[in-house]
Amino acid sequence: MSRKAIVTIVAAVIAVLIIGVLAISSNSNNAEKKTGAQASTNSVQLSDQERFHLNLPRRDASDSMAMGDVDAPVTLIEWADFRCPFCSLFAEQTLPKLQHYFDEGKVRFEFRDMPVFGDDSVYAAMAARAAGEQGLYHEYQLTLYRALPDSGHPPVSEELVLETAQKVGVPDMDKFKSDLESDELSELIQRDYAEAKQLGISSVPIFVIGTQALEGAQPLDAFESVIEEELAKASQR
Repeated sequence: MSRKAIVTIVAAVIAVLIIGVLAISSNSNNAEKKTGAQASTNSVQLSDQERFHLNLPRRDASDSMAMGDVDAPVTLIEWADFRCPFCSLFAEQTLPKLQHYFDEGKVRFEFRDMPVFGDDSVYAAMAARAAGEQGLYHEYQLTLYRALPDSGHPPVSEELVLETAQKVGVPDMDKFKSDLESDELSELIQRDYAEAKQLGISSVPIFVIGTQALEGAQPLDAFESVIEEELAKASQR
């Protein structure tokens, strides 16, 4: 074979190798671009306000005022007063219809005291927490809400507080009465109140669901809509 033919063959082989390398490089770059585009699409960009809301949940496994999985992807926080008619409306009509989210491990509910209507509001909060010390917080809360009129800011008497405890089956009434005077429980209520004031909350009820805030006794579909949005966002974080 002539020298010229050999040179021609070698040149052809080199050309094929170069084309192959370029093709592999091009495919690799395209794959990286595609992966980057997918990552950009799948990630959720959060504002500072949204990040702030996500940092509000306490996720305390020992919290007797909470419901649902401590690691649920979405948390619903409520600030409320027992003597608030709109808080009562939410507790009696809306919250029970959201229970399936808590049972399914999708949403965690956390309650915070915001006693804006005076001493009787604090007394009611103390009574619910005293029942919570015996594992009956939510039963007591709902029963007390139902016992109070859904208008104005009704008084909360000692008779009503004790009657409600007996109605929900608080096992140790002596302990319940003692806890009504508990400095520790009082301090926890004041902690919730101080937190709410620091957040700029001045009326109730107020809710934070994931990254979003809702004000007032919104209809059920408003809560369901926000919860579904937040579940979708959480799946992409």
